[in-house]
Amino acid sequence: MKKYILHPFSFSIVFCLLLAVSNAQSQGLNYQAVARNNAGTALINQAVSVRFTIHEGSPTGIIRYQETGTTTTNALGIFTVVIGGGSMVQGNFEEINWGSGTKLLQVEFDPAGGTAYTDMGTSRMMSVPYALSSATTSSVIGDTNYVAKYIDKSHLGSSLIYDNGSAVAIGTATPAPSASLDITSSTGALLLPRLTTTERNALSPSEGMMIYNKQKHKFEGYTISSDLDREIDTGATTIPRSIVGGGFWVMHQSFRAGTSGNISRVVIITDNTASATGTLDILAGDGTAGAVLYSDNFNYTNCTNSNCETVITLSTPFPVVSNSFYTLRFSTGNGFSFSTYTNGSDPYSNGQAYQNSSLLTNEDMYLRIYIDKAGWVELH
Repeated sequence: MKKYILHPFSFSIVFCLLLAVSNAQSQGLNYQAVARNNAGTALINQAVSVRFTIHEGSPTGIIRYQETGTTTTNALGIFTVVIGGGSMVQGNFEEINWGSGTKLLQVEFDPAGGTAYTDMGTSRMMSVPYALSSATTSSVIGDTNYVAKYIDKSHLGSSLIYDNGSAVAIGTATPAPSASLDITSSTGALLLPRLTTTERNALSPSEGMMIYNKQKHKFEGYTISSDLDREIDTGATTIPRSIVGGGFWVMHQSFRAGTSGNISRVVIITDNTASATGTLDILAGDGTAGAVLYSDNFNYTNCTNSNCETVITLSTPFPVVSNSFYTLRFSTGNGFSFSTYTNGSDPYSNGQAYQNSSLLTNEDMYLRIYIDKAGWVELH
């Protein structure tokens, strides 16, 4: 029977190589040896295969990891493989706890590069690279679903923060079903950020933010409210005015913004629109020749009477400045024709209606304009 001898290089060389591998992105241990036959002749430039098994406790102890690999010796019979980089048979190399129990390495060898392995022996792993050891030996003592924290420089434990994947809680492991954050305490309180007015105004606020204004000694919240800014209602004189597709007839209504904010909705009244498509344009100034500042498509309400109310919700709220003039332009698509209505008794002194480019003297369209106003309000 032929015998083969593996002569591992000295531990000093292996240890240096282990350090190099442990500094790489993936974990692994360099194993380097010389393959010789029983006559002591090096097996040069030959495909060989190895099987590595890491036991715990004893040479026949529990298998923590096993892999196989194939490589080729060089002109001196030397081969190098990375334990942890071969074909995994059992276990996971990166999950080995190097700090728990004695580890022993069993090496099996097939000089033909196949799977007829010969057991070359099992030896205790006297040391492993620091990077591997430190990755798995820190003590972790914690409770399920609790966020971990360092209780000293090398040990992890549970913090007060509970996270079950659906809600986060502090001081309880049973957050309220509808709560995203549940804080439970009988000895402490929630302390909001305490800012001056200048510090508050430097924020980029979002709806729902809360602070404590330490100058006013008041809690404040950032809110957005949708308020009716302009309403031109029906009156004694009602005049139908046509809107015809393709830009043949379009209607305009100018207005002066009563407050600064963002137009979020516009409501107009028409007769039977038969699900007509429409376009709302917002022009600069009072009149039909102003620059188009905003454009949005919508659908007129489908109804069969002479009082169809269409609510146009802007896809992007449009900002307006208090006391500035703007003009709304309403049109429809090709093939549609219907009427909107105006009040002929000039109910609105800060604007006027136009059909195409013609001023409709003393007329104003029936409509409502809603402006969202955002700002900090006192909460008590």
